Amino acid sequence: MLKRLMDIINRTADAAGKEKASHSKQELISWATGCMWEGLPDVFHKAWVEVSRDGNTVEAHYRCIIEEWSEVEQFQAADDLYPIQCIEHLDDHLPKDKRNWKKCVLTFNPETASLNYEY
Repeated sequence: MLKRLMDIINRTADAAGKEKASHSKQELISWATGCMWEGLPDVFHKAWVEVSRDGNTVEAHYRCIIEEWSEVEQFQAADDLYPIQCIEHLDDHLPKDKRNWKKCVLTFNPETASLNYEY
């Protein structure tokens, strides 16, 4: 009886310790890139947002390359904060020991998107 009670307590504690992500990773990436896409020309080669955080300070830089061999340019996302919020919600999909990243770069083009973290 005591062993069964301990098993139930352990399972409940394990379930409470696991955070359930409210949105899928793909949804969050799609929403972030969609918001940024609105600030870009119809045709572009590559775009990205670089989000850096240090303590309570968060900084974001939006950059793009319009044509394959053109220079890097800054662009204005339709909403500056929404992509950052999506990226921060992606933490729910990372292992707990990987959530303390210093920089995240979300890069995308009309066909793909990728995330890179620096710790």
